This record gives sequence, C-alpha cells and structure tokens, in this order.
Amino acid sequence: MFGLNACLIHRLFTAEYLKHLHSVEGSFIAISRLLVEHSFHIGWWPFWNLGMPFEHTYLPLLPMTVALYARTAGISAALSYHGVTAFFYCLGSVTLFLMA
Repeated sequence: MFGLNACLIHRLFTAEYLKHLHSVEGSFIAISRLLVEHSFHIGWWPFWNLGMPFEHTYLPLLPMTVALYARTAGISAALSYHGVTAFFYCLGSVTLFLMA
C-alpha cells in the first residue's frame, strides 16, 4: 500500500517548489530553512507579530523534522519539506489500514 501511494505521487518526492502555492507550505519551508541555517538554536521567532516564542509559530514538529532531514541529507528545505510530507502521505493509508 505504501508502494502504491509512492508510485502515485512519485514526483512529490523530488519536487523542490510546486507551481501552485495555494497552501501554507511557504511558511513551513521558511521556518524549516531558518532552523537549518541557525542549527536549532532558535527560541524566538522575530518575524511574526513583533516576535513570539518559536513554539507558538506553528506546530513545530513538522518544521523540525523537515530541518533535520534537510541538514542530514544536505538538501534544501523546500525539497526536504516535500519529501517529508510525501512520506507521511504514503504512510497515512498504511496506518489507517493497520488501525482498522
């Protein structure tokens, strides 16, 4: 099931930027890029609402996972974001099947 989903969305695993940016993915990529550049030593996000703690920007697990993958694989944050979201998209149906 994971393989079938991976075959259906194989282009998302290698997409750096998509043609249609109608979602919040730009914000997630920006947060992840900043985490890659500043080595997870960020406690304050100065770019929104005159600054706020990083934990209050968005749910920080996705940007941290994307940044960790980008840093370990040596790829850009945008490519890492699409790879991570494609992986969890494929894993979603497998998880649903196992839980059912």
